[in-house]
Amino acid sequence: TPTNDTTSLGYPFYATLLGTINYGGSCSSDNNTAVADNNTITFNALADNTYSNCTLRVTNNGIPSDNLSVSSFTIDTIAPTLDNVTIASNNSVSTLAKTGDRITLSITAAGAIQAPSVSIAGQTATVPSSSDNITWSAYYDMQSSDSEGTVSLNIGFSDLAGNAGDNITSTTDNATSVLFDKTPPTLDNVTIASSNSVSTLAKTGDRITLSITFAEAIQAPSVKIAGQTATVPSSSDNITWSAYYDMQSSDSEGTVSLNIGFSDLAGNAGDNITSTTDNATSVLFDKTPPTLDNVTIASSNSVSTLAKTGDNVTLSITSSEVIQTPTIMIAGQNTTETGSGTSWSGAYTMTNSNSEGPVSLKVDFSDLAGNAGTRVTSTTNSSAVQFDRTSPTLNEITPVPTPTSDNESSYTFSSDEAGTIAYGGNCS
Repeated sequence: TPTNDTTSLGYPFYATLLGTINYGGSCSSDNNTAVADNNTITFNALADNTYSNCTLRVTNNGIPSDNLSVSSFTIDTIAPTLDNVTIASNNSVSTLAKTGDRITLSITAAGAIQAPSVSIAGQTATVPSSSDNITWSAYYDMQSSDSEGTVSLNIGFSDLAGNAGDNITSTTDNATSVLFDKTPPTLDNVTIASSNSVSTLAKTGDRITLSITFAEAIQAPSVKIAGQTATVPSSSDNITWSAYYDMQSSDSEGTVSLNIGFSDLAGNAGDNITSTTDNATSVLFDKTPPTLDNVTIASSNSVSTLAKTGDNVTLSITSSEVIQTPTIMIAGQNTTETGSGTSWSGAYTMTNSNSEGPVSLKVDFSDLAGNAGTRVTSTTNSSAVQFDRTSPTLNEITPVPTPTSDNESSYTFSSDEAGTIAYGGNCS
C-alpha cells in the first residue's frame, strides 16, 4: 500500500479449520470458502480510498472464528503531477552555463513520488534521495561534448502506488531556463588612439583610448595600457567597450602596449589580446622634449655679421628630432619659417624701426608629440649679426690746395665710423 490495482487485490490469511468466509467493512469477495491452511482471496474491485475497516471470519459447523482485521491499505489510481520545476546553473549568472558548470533541477511534486528518472541536456542526471519524497533535486555537470543552446530536461516519475505521471520537459510556466555556451568569445575590432592632436602620438598627460568591439556580449574586460590598469566605463550592450589611461612621466617611451583579458557572460575566457586589429593602429609615447643641435644667424649683407636696413637676417636651426613648425623671432619680430623635419629657418628683413645693435633671436619649438623644447635665444656657434641703420658722418680736415700744380693732390677728412669709401664726380 498504496496500490493502483483495483481488480486483483489478493489477500493471504491462514485458517485452522475449513469453513465459510464472511466479510465485513468495505471489502467483499466472490471467494466464500476457506480451507484449513493458507488461503488467498481476491477482494472485489474498490474505488480510490484508504480502507481500514475490512474484516473477515470463517464459520465452521455454525461456529464463527474471531474477526480478522485486514491491515489498512490505500487504493490510488490517480496519476501524480508536479507542482513546481525550476532549473538553474551554479554559474555566477544562473541562467547561463559553461563547460564544468552544474545544472540543477529543483522539483516539487503534488504528493509523494518514487525517485524520478531525470535527464539534463540529454544525459542521465544524478538524483539524490529525498527526505519526504515530495521535494527532489537532480543535477548534471555540463561537458564539452554537450550541445550548445538551451539546456533540455526530461523528468519521468511515478507516485508510490506506481501511477506514472506525464513526462515533464519544461520548467513550470517556462519561467526558468539555462543557456549552455562552451565557445570562447572573440574580438571583432580593436583600435587605439591618443587625445594628442596627432592621434598616433602621445606625450605625458595625453589620454590613450582603446575602442573594442566583441563578437558577442561579454563581461567587463580587464584592460592594461602601457602596462598600467586602464579605466573601463560600463557598456550599454556589453558588446562595444572602451578603456582609457592617461600617460604618466614614469611610463616607458615607445609604442604603447595593450592587453585585453575578457570572458563572455557564461564565463568562457577568450585569448588575451595584445595588439589592435591587423596591427592597423598604434600610439608612440614620447615624453622627451626636443633640443636644437645647431643654431646659426647670418645677414645677407656682404659682411654676414652686419646688417643695415633692407638686409635679410636668416636664422637656421637643426633639431635633435623631427619637430613641428617652430616659432622664430628675429629682432623681436615674427619671421617667415620654412623647412621640414629637423631642418628649419626663419628670415626677417631689417627696417628702420628696428633697434640698432646685436640682433636678438628667439626660437620656440615642440616635437610632433607636443613636447616643448627649452626656448633658445642664442646661437650654438657664437654667430651674431650687428644691425646698423645710421649712415656715417664725414668732416673735411684739409682741403685740396687750389690752385695747385700737383695732379695727385692729398685730401684729408674724418669719419665717425669705419667703412668702404665710394667716390663720385671726377675724383677717384
